[in-house]
Amino acid sequence: MSRIGRPFIVGHRGASAKYPENTVLSIEEAIADGAEAVEFDVHLTLDNEIIIMHDPSLERTTTGKGMVAEKNYFGDIEFLLTKKNQIVQLLDFKMFSIFFSKLRILTFGP
Repeated sequence: MSRIGRPFIVGHRGASAKYPENTVLSIEEAIADGAEAVEFDVHLTLDNEIIIMHDPSLERTTTGKGMVAEKNYFGDIEFLLTKKNQIVQLLDFKMFSIFFSKLRILTFGP
């Protein structure tokens, strides 16, 4: 509970029920939906870049393969895209699937 007696709303990996988790779109939507915080995981790449990614491997949520810790961000991960089947299916999923497959992996670096 928050200090004002109502539930504290946290977006789990952003608005991951609507949009690909841990993307700018998902995080922005969670905030627009009223989330007071956003929870996400981070991993360190081989070239010491911190990226926002739930899994230690790339397969489930991206077009890449392998373990995050064994890949460089620059050259290996920076141009990977989210998978369209990563998100929960919605009634209008087909309309959004092409757009969602174009989202990039977030990093704290340059």
